[in-house]
Amino acid sequence: MALLCAVLCFTVAPEAAACYSTSLASNGAGEFTSDFNDFTLVLRDAQDPLCYTQAKSALETKMANIATDDPIYWKKWLSGGALTQALASGLAISSTSVFAGSYLDLGSNLDKLLRDAANNYERLLQTNDGLPTGTQVCGGSNLWVGGNTCLEDYAMGSSAWGWITAYRRLSGRDWSSARTKTLDEMKLALAFNTSCIRYNGTRANDPVKGVCNGTLAELNAGTASIISLNHGVQTPAYGVGQMTSISVGFVGLDVAEAPVITTEIPSEQKSIAQALWKEGQAKIGAPGDWDAVTCYQVDGSGGFKSTLVACHDITTWNPANDSPYGDGRSSYRADMFPVYNFYDRYGLLPSPVGSYLFQTFRGQTFFDPGNAVWGVGRKDYYGTQANTWVTYKPWMSGRKERAGGIKRGTYYLSAATNSALQAIYTSRQTNGNFIIENVEGSGYLQHGTQVAVKNYQGYYLTWGGTYVTASGTTPGANQTFTIEKISNGTYGPIAHGDSFALKTSTNKYLRIPPGGNADTTATTIGSYETMVLERTNNESLD
Repeated sequence: MALLCAVLCFTVAPEAAACYSTSLASNGAGEFTSDFNDFTLVLRDAQDPLCYTQAKSALETKMANIATDDPIYWKKWLSGGALTQALASGLAISSTSVFAGSYLDLGSNLDKLLRDAANNYERLLQTNDGLPTGTQVCGGSNLWVGGNTCLEDYAMGSSAWGWITAYRRLSGRDWSSARTKTLDEMKLALAFNTSCIRYNGTRANDPVKGVCNGTLAELNAGTASIISLNHGVQTPAYGVGQMTSISVGFVGLDVAEAPVITTEIPSEQKSIAQALWKEGQAKIGAPGDWDAVTCYQVDGSGGFKSTLVACHDITTWNPANDSPYGDGRSSYRADMFPVYNFYDRYGLLPSPVGSYLFQTFRGQTFFDPGNAVWGVGRKDYYGTQANTWVTYKPWMSGRKERAGGIKRGTYYLSAATNSALQAIYTSRQTNGNFIIENVEGSGYLQHGTQVAVKNYQGYYLTWGGTYVTASGTTPGANQTFTIEKISNGTYGPIAHGDSFALKTSTNKYLRIPPGGNADTTATTIGSYETMVLERTNNESLD
């Protein structure tokens, strides 16, 4: 367990102390920061062998109350941060319980709540009230003059979709489109149209993007620079700092066993990422902090104000506790964003890399668990999920059961209770709903896992007679198969769209001839032995 926590856990609650999630700021829908902190507390407990049962209770309560209190919660601005932590918590509960030696199934109710939250999620660009119906205030035609790009919004979307991918694949659902969305949001976050590129020489402002009057070619040539604009001022924390969200999303794809390869990051996005790194380095002042007053501010009509401002974001924007320096500031600092591991892994480091490498993390010396803004949410998200997990991927798993349909060729399997298994229907019938159950005491379903298959009434497929029938009441020896993954090699979890075969302990494969009854007579895998899992994101059985 010590090794598990060294790699996976944020902070293990002392045995004599209460678990973190016993007292959340809100048991229902709150505002972004408080909910982000709440779900992070749940995620901490989800990784603690002493507190994962408490995490399940807290997560289920909060998810249920949100579903009741606020039907559009997962469509609000930055809700992707809370969703990231909620989905990671669900997967961590399952895996921690495996290591603790007492598997805890999430149960159908919590699984549906997490499933529905993922299904309802939409990335929202910032509006004046944070609601989908509000007026957009970042990016877009003529909105650049207000000094607010949308990098943060897209980056948080990448984080959410990365963990939607992880949850869907590890629960056996249709996940490939979510992985695509993760990469799409990354591309939008690090795009010319999203970034403020300023020509280094003298040039009139752009009629739409105002001070952002440079081109991507000029950025690559070194004759233009990135200016990360947020709240009307240049703020490197909203540039290189937002790479933390993209990093967390990529970790989600790692957990899903569908990692990003460097060739999937286009040259445009690499250029923008490197420019953000350079901007951050150019604005480093005191160790771990931004320069005091060397950043631009826009005047609201497309130009710069004559005076420069501090590079750490507007001090009054996030009022919080006094900083450790006693200077009264409560702002973002450079050493809150240890993104070196991320940049290094994906070949994004510029050459030369510069002197400040974004490797150190301010950690608990600044982040206060009792503080709303500088609390556990940002501490764990920036310091662990976007940093440590890039190098040390947490092992996570899902539920033991995978409900859905099973196809053999163009036909769906069906099995009425005490009747033979067949493949005779071209659409899924009631008796074509099955549950593949992992019987090894883990939620991870992969090549070589021991499984049993239940029909729609809870009877297990049983082999050993002339035919395979849905007649077993418990998963015994004659109800157990070894699942062998066929599609895309044997690597990765078995989920929606994957093909597989079922082998008995006598090394015979489940065989379903056209129009006939299933048996276990095959010694090799052919078309009659190849099946495909159909588990969409809206399955009624979970």
